[in-house]
Amino acid sequence: GDVLLHIADIGDGDDPAVATEELRSRYELNWFDYENEFPVRMGVVRQSGTLKQLVVCYSHVMLDGGGLDALYEDLNHLNRITGEPTAPPDGLHPLELARKQGTPAVRRQSERAIQYWADQLERLPVWQPRTPVRRHEPRFAELVVCSPAMELAMRAVGARTGADGTAVLLAAYSAAVTRVFGRDPSVAQIVVSNRFRPGLADMVSQVSQHGI
Repeated sequence: GDVLLHIADIGDGDDPAVATEELRSRYELNWFDYENEFPVRMGVVRQSGTLKQLVVCYSHVMLDGGGLDALYEDLNHLNRITGEPTAPPDGLHPLELARKQGTPAVRRQSERAIQYWADQLERLPVWQPRTPVRRHEPRFAELVVCSPAMELAMRAVGARTGADGTAVLLAAYSAAVTRVFGRDPSVAQIVVSNRFRPGLADMVSQVSQHGI
């Protein structure tokens, strides 16, 4: 298929940064139409016949942060004249990974992971919320908290324990859930990167999955 390149022409006196931000915001705020659209959007800002800025938007469904880093590295090895790579990519191709996922060995690995989930979930007591759940739109809410005190505390705990910030924050979240809801043990479903698996470190794809 084809990915369209949108060209935003601006006047001589216009600010390219403003046009770039408008294009970026439009890409970010409009949902991808997965049935009819590739999960990639590309656009350039052109002024007086000169290309000023490139804007690219990838769906997180197809590309995680590690995949984005690998893609940038691929661009560093791109011959700008011929369009051919100057160095072969190191990671698996997504179709190759899909074939591997259908093999008996990898299916057994998946089954062991599912069994681990089941074993952990069986440890949890039956729990019902105190008030009925109200259905609302959008289904998912995003909470953003900016706390200088929390950052200082995370750094202090990390320095004392040797744990990185992600582990410290997850531990704090788990303790808060236990205290607020009175559930011990409690459970959190998080997104975990699988790039530690052989061949996945430099793959341009989405290789994260849910974990508990």
